[in-house]
Amino acid sequence: MVGAEGRSRQQVLRIDREPSRPPRPETREELRRALPELLAGADAIVLSDYGYGVLDRSLVEAVLAAAGDRIVVGDSRYDLPMMRGVSIAKPNHAEAEALVGHPVVSEEECRRAGPRLLEMLDVGALLLTRGNRGMMLLERGEEPVFIPAADLPGEVTDVSGAGDTVVSLLALSLAAGADFREAAELSNIGAGVVVGKLGAATVSPTELVNAAMRIGG
Repeated sequence: MVGAEGRSRQQVLRIDREPSRPPRPETREELRRALPELLAGADAIVLSDYGYGVLDRSLVEAVLAAAGDRIVVGDSRYDLPMMRGVSIAKPNHAEAEALVGHPVVSEEECRRAGPRLLEMLDVGALLLTRGNRGMMLLERGEEPVFIPAADLPGEVTDVSGAGDTVVSLLALSLAAGADFREAAELSNIGAGVVVGKLGAATVSPTELVNAAMRIGG
């Protein structure tokens, strides 16, 4: 972090210490055996993978089988097709581009990519995050909904953790009874709060409510 005394500090370098090899097969098997107990009290499930190899397709299928009619949100930075069959998937525009083979920047490009992604991923809905352009929500049989980035006071400080905020609020909102659009709009507002903070920040219920009231007038 850099910044003069009395001024806002900015992150200019991030160093991650990552594992040098994938988890042992026995680790995945232990997770698979633990699923019934882990999911027993869950109202929604988040599958998130950063390419470290904990999740594979067989483990995802085991979670989906155990989930029943509960919401499953899928997010994978490097292998989104592994999340086939979840309730809603959350790719960013770069992941979408890698899957469909063309730019996914403009609204027209998003409209063209959306139906293909729905079919490729076999999901009920898709929330495509577009950075400072906001989000596109696409449900089966519906027109896409474009949600502008949350217009909150202050400057963007650090986007670390914004995607995780979106995924978490999606799951929480859907579990609480929100529909896909309501959940997407809440997650968009939450992401707008955390990018105004330093580091991988969180958003409290009070902050979320206040931000939603500010946007809604």
